[in-house]
Amino acid sequence: MKIRGLAVICIRLLLLHGCSEFSGGLTGTETGNGSAGTVAFKDGRPVAGANVTLVPSDYDAVNSTVNDIRIVSLVTDKAGRYRFRDVIHGYYNLFCEKDGYKSFIDSIYIADSVIHIDTSFLQIPGSVNGFLMYPSGTKPVNSMLVVPGSLFYTRLDPETGAFILPDFAPGRYSARVISSSADYFQKNYPLHVFENRSDSSEAPFIMPGNSITSIIASSDSSVWVGTTNGLINIRGSEWKVYGIRERLSNSHITCLCENRDQSIWAGTLFKLAGLENGKLTQNVDFISSLSMINVQALHSSGNGQLWIGTAEGLYCNDNGNWQALYYSEMVPDVLIENSNQNDLSDIAVIRHQNEKILIGTHHGLFIRGTDKIWNAIPGFRNMSVTGIDIIDSTSFYAGTNRGLFKCSLDSIKKVELPANLQLSRILSLMSCDKRLFIGTANGLFVKEDTTWSEISLVPLNSYVTALACDREMVVWIGTTSGLCRYYNNKVEIVR
Repeated sequence: MKIRGLAVICIRLLLLHGCSEFSGGLTGTETGNGSAGTVAFKDGRPVAGANVTLVPSDYDAVNSTVNDIRIVSLVTDKAGRYRFRDVIHGYYNLFCEKDGYKSFIDSIYIADSVIHIDTSFLQIPGSVNGFLMYPSGTKPVNSMLVVPGSLFYTRLDPETGAFILPDFAPGRYSARVISSSADYFQKNYPLHVFENRSDSSEAPFIMPGNSITSIIASSDSSVWVGTTNGLINIRGSEWKVYGIRERLSNSHITCLCENRDQSIWAGTLFKLAGLENGKLTQNVDFISSLSMINVQALHSSGNGQLWIGTAEGLYCNDNGNWQALYYSEMVPDVLIENSNQNDLSDIAVIRHQNEKILIGTHHGLFIRGTDKIWNAIPGFRNMSVTGIDIIDSTSFYAGTNRGLFKCSLDSIKKVELPANLQLSRILSLMSCDKRLFIGTANGLFVKEDTTWSEISLVPLNSYVTALACDREMVVWIGTTSGLCRYYNNKVEIVR
């Protein structure tokens, strides 16, 4: 990030307030005939000598070059008229100012013909202030707030995260945080400036982390995303972020699942959180003597049972009745050689297959049959089983730190890949639209019938931690540096 000094700020102010008239005759690979319009007071009187500036909608006052040739400025004539000529094609915002009065028009598209812009009526400017924070409650440091498509930027207060947009033309803007840290989503925050008013945002703008831990596509067509710093609900273009202010016990989300009653459960590094209709309703840590701290895996079996895997063991909420499944009840003694290697602690993934429950841990794979007896599945001892995908009533895939395995009632077979594809440690596993998606520490791979391929996620990193498939067969992909969607064989970064 480059932050320029006083001289640069002065240049920007000169560009914005334009002390001399010029027509902005520019050259570029694409040029248009420009735009024309009129500046007037609210009573309709034309404004002579008003400063008028076109700023590209994608301009970033912190990271862009100060002498961006697309920024053009001039002053109106005696009739309040102006005309920009030979402006480079694209979307622009228009700022007008005279004697402290201001106006703003956004998203003007300039192409080959002259664009006649609606009359700009000058108004008394207003201001808006607010503050930003992470879901954990901490404030961003070494950060700037920039209004894209304008020449404005300001530093966030390092102690409070506060900011102010002073003397802005009335209108709707979006702001974005630019920071030395890259561990949060680069999303825009809406700001509304009213004429002759100074407004304060009652609630903070929350900056969710972009290191994804879990994703589920819920039955109400929204997508829930767990991160190392906040829980996000995405519904279309709207984001709702949950953190400490929303009463989560910890902002580090470890796992997610949707129960049969459409409630959402989120595991955290502290308590288990329950949400109904988008509101936090429960923070569960102890039920009687049962400790459910540091939840690592969640699964709803569809019959009302919620399975909870923690670093210490396995728990089940059977239609409101909580129980712990102790070590001695889970694994027959005949299988035990080393209790630290065979018990159901350190659980990574839970799935059900008909009436059976499959548990993947960081030292093996276990199954609970209809007789409610737990058995270790031979062949996975000392393996870290982090992904399970059910194929049918008798077979499933298991993703491990040693590759991908296809399992059935009587066989375990390692899945061989083409020589040009190398799977490292598997982190996530999911079927969608007759394809098997495999998230690993070195990228995302897809198996369709007998064909294998790798999906590039650039510019995100290749550490694929979470996968989900929504009703439209869109695949949501979580990495340790962001979120993307895959559909129609294309990857779209979610911002």
